[in-house]
Amino acid sequence: MINVLIVEDEILIQELLVSIIKDNHENAHVLGVAHSVKVALEMIEENQPDLVFLDVRLKDGTGFDFLDQVSDRMFEVVFVTAYDEFAIRAVKNRAIDYILKPFEAEEIVNVLRRFEEITSTRKPPAVVHQTNHDQKIVLKTLDKTYIIKIQDIIRCESHRGYTMFYLVNGSKVMVSKTLSHFVRKLERFSFFQVHKTHLINLSHLSVFEKGKQAQVRLSDNAVVPVAGRRREELARIISNYDL
Repeated sequence: MINVLIVEDEILIQELLVSIIKDNHENAHVLGVAHSVKVALEMIEENQPDLVFLDVRLKDGTGFDFLDQVSDRMFEVVFVTAYDEFAIRAVKNRAIDYILKPFEAEEIVNVLRRFEEITSTRKPPAVVHQTNHDQKIVLKTLDKTYIIKIQDIIRCESHRGYTMFYLVNGSKVMVSKTLSHFVRKLERFSFFQVHKTHLINLSHLSVFEKGKQAQVRLSDNAVVPVAGRRREELARIISNYDL
């Protein structure tokens, strides 16, 4: 299922996008429609979209303003706009497409198909990429530098542009870098981003609870939510464990 959020301030375009998606793609679900940057940010906090159809000009800013305020993006973006001069900036913001108004229904349907192709070809991380027993990471705070064994990290959590590390000895370390920075560094050591605000060490995974509100329990008994889009990937990873 593709969870879609529409960020658009023109009512006719809102209704047209909703209609095209509902009538032409049975695996797509429209989570809602936001008419402004403020509302879009609120909806991102409440929902976990996989794909966002985003207008450039909104009532209280631009689509780029919206993206700049999303700290750890876990969704793909398609710009739908009447302006062609923002295409290069859209590419820099990792948009998977740039659709000009007025558009045809086929263009929207093709984007949904392309999204499915993109996500289906992404390889989930292997259960063990690289041994982390002897690997260490350096974490710097204002007054201290920590050298920590990667195997001692249970999970990482995003806090408004900062990242909190939770360690096996019960201590916590907060550093002034985004979670996405550490996702890139730690994924090869069997870490997996289960949610836009959570990165977990699969070595410390104890329980995976499926269902509508999927979540995982870790070795320190912390319970962390699993985003809908990540649920299937995590299930595939777990199925590869040699039991």
